[in-house]
Amino acid sequence: MTTKHTPTPWKAFNRGIECANGYSVATCTTYFQPVGRPEDNAAHIVKCVNLHDELVDGLMDAHPHIADDKLRASIGNLITKARGEA
Repeated sequence: MTTKHTPTPWKAFNRGIECANGYSVATCTTYFQPVGRPEDNAAHIVKCVNLHDELVDGLMDAHPHIADDKLRASIGNLITKARGEA
């Protein structure tokens, strides 16, 4: 990853998100015609952030072993995007 972010794991509490050292990272709110609940949005953000590095590592491990050229290229593009290199 090319940028530094607040340490993981993050935790969701109500509408808020805290990082590993207990500091607030964000608060989820809705201003206009809410589609989802802010609490659910915070939980989803935390799940995505906490799984990101593990998912990228798994894709990188699997990538060279994929026989299908189109699938291997697609996963390679995803890895590049996820690492912030695209």
